[in-house]
Amino acid sequence: MSGERGIVAVNLVVTIAFALFAVIMLTKTTIAAQQIDDRVKIINTEVGPGSNVSRLDETAILNTVADRADQILAAAKPLSGQANDVLVAAKSIDNTVSQINSNAGEINGTVKSINGSLSTLAPVVNDIRQGVADINTRLDRVLGSVVGIKADTTPILANVISIEVSARSICGAPPGNGTLLHTC
Repeated sequence: MSGERGIVAVNLVVTIAFALFAVIMLTKTTIAAQQIDDRVKIINTEVGPGSNVSRLDETAILNTVADRADQILAAAKPLSGQANDVLVAAKSIDNTVSQINSNAGEINGTVKSINGSLSTLAPVVNDIRQGVADINTRLDRVLGSVVGIKADTTPILANVISIEVSARSICGAPPGNGTLLHTC
């Protein structure tokens, strides 16, 4: 039973560690995506189309910067959706961990109940074991007596056979065929 509790505990720890790792990574990704969004907005307002840039003469550089800002914004948008997916998955894992923890608690309660039952049965089992040992001791004594009785009756059988032979000869009956003579 203790091996099963250990496996449940290891699974629970691994699941919780994974959920914590996923939440941390999700948080980092969300913060990075928000920072990128904020920077892209600033770049777009400062150098994007319709901006009021009077100190730069090279519009080609501004167009390149604006294009790159748009690319960065476009690349960052899926990150927000992915971060949301990771957050949903982390919440699902968290719910699963709670269910596993609940099941592990129920299993632990059952194991403790079984252990309690076994603890109360141990004295009964020991009493039965002692009773069987006592019966075996008595049986050994009885078997000794039976062997003694058999040894005592073996000469009696020989005497009975001798008496039968004598009785047959007195009655004039033919020698015995293994059955006792009942009448003369």
